[in-house]
This record gives sequence, structure tokens and C-alpha cells, in this order.
Amino acid sequence: MKKILLIGGLSSIGYAFYYFFKKQLDLALSFTYNIKNFEVKEITSKDAKVKATIQVKNNSSFEIEVINYDLDFIHKNAKLINAKSTRPIRVNADSNFDIQADGLVNFKALGSIAFDLVKDAFANKPINIKVNGSVKVKFIGFVQTVEIQGDEFIVSQNLLEDLSLDDDVDKGKAKVNKIIGFLGLKI
Repeated sequence: MKKILLIGGLSSIGYAFYYFFKKQLDLALSFTYNIKNFEVKEITSKDAKVKATIQVKNNSSFEIEVINYDLDFIHKNAKLINAKSTRPIRVNADSNFDIQADGLVNFKALGSIAFDLVKDAFANKPINIKVNGSVKVKFIGFVQTVEIQGDEFIVSQNLLEDLSLDDDVDKGKAKVNKIIGFLGLKI
């Protein structure tokens, strides 16, 4: 009888450890993230230089190491910027780390997407971005690649306001409305 109780107790303890580590692995591989900062550094007639800081959270109770990552940020099926790094990052338990993404948005390559983006910005609509790519992490000696496909988040609720262009656009709209107001039109 003692043998049965001992085997049952050890089995229960073994299962508890297995369940705990499996749960922690699942938490380590399910990142939560948001845009911490998104800036348009320079705009020309052909392209825009952008910089973004994405804050990623390690949800597990163990330290993980991000070995590398390669992420594409997409708006309406057009790639805007890419974040790539092969520099390992140690992330403490239940803490955040930042991913820096720099990119050059080519308006010609975006085609009609650029027009839609500008139209949404002028209409004060939120700008949504999808993320695709992979992140390779090391968790308690196990190396795992996390594929991210189509996770979506809002970059900006009001892009013109974020770029401090809202007053200039409002003044421009007022001038255009004043000019075309004689025809009974309004923007």
C-alpha cells in the first residue's frame, strides 16, 4: 500500500511540474505587444522615413532570451516597415522589452494604399497595422520560433494630430472651402 501511495504521490508531483512548465512555456511564447512610439521622421514627395518602438511583454515567470526577430509591419496588404535583429535580448520574468523598427515607406510601391492611408488620415480614422514574421526565443534551454501572422493593432487614432499637422490641414481645408464655397461645394 505504501508503494502505491508513493508512486501516486510522485506521479502527482511530476504532473504538477510538467503542467507548470508547460503553462510557463505557453506564456513565454504568447507575447503581448503594443506601439510605444511611432514617428514619421521625414516626408518627401517619393517616400517617408519612419521609426517605431514596439513594446513586447514576457508573460511568463521565467527569464527568456530573444535570439533574433524578423517582423514586417503591414497596412492594407502593403509592407510599411521591417524590424530585424540578430542581437540577443535577455528579458526578465513578467517584464517588457522594446523592438526598434526603422523603415523607408516608398509611396510609389504602395500605390493606392498610400492614397487610402492619406484619405484615412484626413478623415481622422484610426490607422491599423498588422504584424507578420517570426521571433526566435530561448526558454529554459529550449529554442522555439514563434510565428506571428496577422496580429493587428492600432498605430494611431488620429495620425494628423500625432504628426502635429492637424492645424495646418484644418487651415488648408478652410481656405479651399472658402474658394470653392462660391460654387456650392464643400470639403
